[in-house]
Amino acid sequence: MFSAEAEKKIDELLACYPQARSAMLPILYIAQEEKGYLSDDVIEYVAGRMGLTYMDVLTTVSFYTMFYRRPIGQYNIQLCTNVSCWLCGSDDIERHIQRKLGIKVGQTTPD
Repeated sequence: MFSAEAEKKIDELLACYPQARSAMLPILYIAQEEKGYLSDDVIEYVAGRMGLTYMDVLTTVSFYTMFYRRPIGQYNIQLCTNVSCWLCGSDDIERHIQRKLGIKVGQTTPD
């Protein structure tokens, strides 16, 4: 499913940790870098390589915002929305970005 180089990195990571689960985040990064996002097939493959269930991997993927479940654009804009950023005007920045790009949060421009 992945390039020989990616498979080698995964093998090295799995050999480094006594429990495969400990290598999950770096392996998911490798998978996402290879495929662009983490589809169901990729998650199933990673789970198999690690000796885990699909749900074990999916819950981790779903928890972290840096993993993508669908294809994304070339550039990904992330905006902090915690209370301190909101008090400093992050909602104004969000509206400006949406107006400039002509898209809503979570969308991708056609180009």
